[in-house]
Amino acid sequence: MIDTLSAGFSTVTRKLWLIALPALVDLYLWRGPRLSMLPVARRVASFVRGLSAANLSGLSPADVAQALEEIGRELNLFSLLNSGLLGMPSLIAWTTRQIGLRQGGGVTEIQSWGSLFTISAVLVVLGLLIGSAYLALIALVIREEDLSVREVWQRTSHCWAWVMVWGILLVGLGVFLNLAISVVTLPVVLINQTAAQVLLSLLWLMSLGLALGLALSTFFTVQALTLQRVGLVWAIWRSFNVVRRNLWATLGLIFLSVLIQLGFGQIWQRLNTGSWQTLFGILGNAYIGSGVMAAIMTFYLDRYRRWREEQGAEAIVSDRG
Repeated sequence: MIDTLSAGFSTVTRKLWLIALPALVDLYLWRGPRLSMLPVARRVASFVRGLSAANLSGLSPADVAQALEEIGRELNLFSLLNSGLLGMPSLIAWTTRQIGLRQGGGVTEIQSWGSLFTISAVLVVLGLLIGSAYLALIALVIREEDLSVREVWQRTSHCWAWVMVWGILLVGLGVFLNLAISVVTLPVVLINQTAAQVLLSLLWLMSLGLALGLALSTFFTVQALTLQRVGLVWAIWRSFNVVRRNLWATLGLIFLSVLIQLGFGQIWQRLNTGSWQTLFGILGNAYIGSGVMAAIMTFYLDRYRRWREEQGAEAIVSDRG
C-alpha cells in the first residue's frame, strides 16, 4: 500500500499540472458568482411550517423550516461542477459555509422548480465531463501515452458517456429497490404494523448490505473505463475480479485513501479563511486528492495486469497438461 501511494504522489509531483482542473474549479467556486436556490427553499420551508410535528417524526416544523432556509442560503449550486463521485478533490464544493457567499462575484437566484431541475441537470452533466477529463489526464500520464488533444478528448468522452449510463442505471436500481420494498411491506402493514416495521428494517438492512457490496465490487469501474477504454460491462467485470482477488489490499487502499484525505482535509479547512490562505488550501487539497487518485489507478492497473498474467500462466499449464 505504501509503495502504491508513493507511486501515485510521485506521478503527481512529476506532473504538477494534473492538479489544475480541480484547483481551477475550486477557484471558480471561491471567487466566482454563486447560484442560489434560496427562493425555492423558502417555498418548501413555508410548506413545512404548516405541518404538524407528527408528520415530521416528532421534529419541530419551525426548526426543520429554518434548516431548509439555511441550506438554501448557503448552498452554491455551482458546486455540481465538481464531480466528487469521480474522485475529483475539492475544498470549496459542498462546504457548510461557502466563502464565495461573502466574497464572490454576485448571486443569481433560481425562482422555480423547473429552472432548478434543468440547471442542476446541466451542471451535473458538465461536472461529469470535467471529472472525466481529469481522470483521462491522470490515466494518460500513468500509461505514459500521448497527451494530444485528440487522445485526451477520446478518453474523456468515452468515460463521460459510460459514467452517465452507469449513473442512470444506479438511479434506476435505487428506484426499483424502493418500489420492491414498498410492494413487499404494504400487505404486511394492512395486517400488523409492528411486523411491518420489523420487515421494513430487515429489508433496508439487506438493501444497505447490497449497496455496500455493489460499491466495493465496482470500486474500480471508473478507473477501468478511463485507463483501458472498455465498455461498461467489461469495466464492471474487471473491477469485480480485481477486488475479488485483492479484497484485503483493496480495503486497505480505501482505508488509507480516506484517512489521508480526511487528515489533510482538516488542515486545508483551517486554511479556508477567505484570505490568501485559501489559495494554499485549494492547491494542497488538489495535490493530495490527485495523488490518492493516481495511486488508486496505479493499484488497479498493476493488479489487473497480475491477474491477466496469472490467467496466461494457467492457460499454459493447462495446455501442457
